[in-house]
Amino acid sequence: MKAVNFKKIDLVEYNKDWPKIFQEQEKEIKHILSGNVKEVYHVGSTSVKGLKAKPVIDVICEVLDQIKTIEPLKKAGYDFKGEINLPFRLYFSRKIPHHVHLKVCKVSSVHVEQQLIFRNFLNQNFKEAKEYSDLKQKIIDGSNGNFKMVGDMFSEYTLRKANFISKILDKAGFVGKKLAIAIHDEEIKAFKKFLPDVEVTFPQSTECVYVLFLKGTEAVGAALLKSSCEEGDKIVQIKACNKENERDFLNRIHEWLDFRSKLLKNI
Repeated sequence: MKAVNFKKIDLVEYNKDWPKIFQEQEKEIKHILSGNVKEVYHVGSTSVKGLKAKPVIDVICEVLDQIKTIEPLKKAGYDFKGEINLPFRLYFSRKIPHHVHLKVCKVSSVHVEQQLIFRNFLNQNFKEAKEYSDLKQKIIDGSNGNFKMVGDMFSEYTLRKANFISKILDKAGFVGKKLAIAIHDEEIKAFKKFLPDVEVTFPQSTECVYVLFLKGTEAVGAALLKSSCEEGDKIVQIKACNKENERDFLNRIHEWLDFRSKLLKNI
C-alpha cells in the first residue's frame, strides 16, 4: 500500500514587499527567456492586496514556444514539474532566493485568462476577498496546517478552496474552454456523468488518462485516453453535451497529444 503523504501549509499576513519581489522575478524571467516571452503576470493570493497567503509568489507567463522555456529555466534553478493536471500549462518552482511557483503558457492561453479574472475580481471586491481569506484560515485551523496530498499533486487544502474559486469565476463571468485531467472525487464524478461505464482507478495508472472538457467551471465533456509504448496515446471513448462541443473537444485533445509528444521528447 502506498504511503500517505502530508504537506505542512502556513498562512501569513499580507506583505507589502510581495509586489516588489514579483517585479524582481518578472525582470529575471524576461531576461532568462529573452525574446520568447510576451507577458509576465503576478497571480495567486500574494497578488491580492491585503489577503492572507502562503509566502509563495505565483507567476504566470505567456510565451511563443513553451518547449523552449524548459532548459533555460532549469539552468536558472527552477525545478520542472510537468503539466500536472492541466494540459498546455508547464509548471516550475524555485525556492531560492524567493519561493516562486511559475506557470508557463502559450500566448492567449485560457489558463492566463482564468488567473487574471480571479485576481482582478478579488482586488476589486473587498467582501469576496475577505471571505476567501477567512475561508483559507478556517481550513488551516481545522487541520493544524497539515494536509494530505492527493495523487502527489495537490494537497487537500487546495481542493477545499475549489468550490469558492469556482463561485468567484462564475460570478466574474469566466467561460473559457480548457482541458483538465480528472484527479479527485468531484472531477471523477463529473467524468462519470459522461462516461458512466468507465471503471476509474485512483490513483491513476500511467496507461489511463481521464480527461474533462470544461467551459468556465462546468464540465461539458469527458474522454478516456489510453497510452502504451507500442501504440502511443489513443482516444478510447469521448462524449460531450452536444456535437459542437464534441468536435471542439476532439480537436483540442489531438492538439494536446501532439504537444505532449513534443514535450516528452524534450524532458
